[in-house]
Amino acid sequence: MKMKFYSLRNAIVLMSILLLLVNCNQQSKKNPQIKIDYSSKQTLVNLIDSTPITSDTLFLGFTFGMTNKEFQNQIEKLRKEGKTITFSNSNKYYISTDVIELGPKYSYETSISAKYAGKAIFGKGKYILEPIFSENGGLKTLNILPIEEWDMDISSLDKPNWLNGKIQEKYGEFSDYNLKTALIENDFINENNLVWKKGNLIIYETGVFVCYSHLQTVYKELLLKLKEKEKVQKESDDASI
Repeated sequence: MKMKFYSLRNAIVLMSILLLLVNCNQQSKKNPQIKIDYSSKQTLVNLIDSTPITSDTLFLGFTFGMTNKEFQNQIEKLRKEGKTITFSNSNKYYISTDVIELGPKYSYETSISAKYAGKAIFGKGKYILEPIFSENGGLKTLNILPIEEWDMDISSLDKPNWLNGKIQEKYGEFSDYNLKTALIENDFINENNLVWKKGNLIIYETGVFVCYSHLQTVYKELLLKLKEKEKVQKESDDASI
């Protein structure tokens, strides 16, 4: 009698597992992961046409589509709220022995903190703002150059990144492998750079900046790079030797 009980119980467990597997398989068929070919001109044209222009909120409350005057108004609003926003006609960024002159820019300065080796550490952050406006005058990309200094000596490999940590908390992991591959292949980023996305907002690291951009803008830039590659390929094929 005991053997029959165990056999029945095992059969029920097995049946439950089978039902779970069948259900998961059905769900995966209902919601398959869509693979998008970002190397196709027609696909990019379709994505550009189908992606609406939205006023997503960016770093410090700036929004896509705002004019230069509205950008300036937001600067003043942030200052009235007590945030430290400075302006300098000359902003330099040092990479090894090279110096990059960024020109006139606003900067946001703030105290920062992070966890390191199990304890809280503190420092100062300076975030240089580089807004890029479209031909129509609306903000399409906001580049942030982060300069973070901590109160203790930390090797560059272990150094916390306050801005990236804040972005990660808000936007989480990026799951579009095909889009990240396209960004790498077209020199937007390298394999070690992070990418985040929410709605029509995409954020990605470059060698220097953290870029807040509209998806439609990225699709347009990918299409432009694809056309440039085709032009070079055609010139190469038509060359007479």
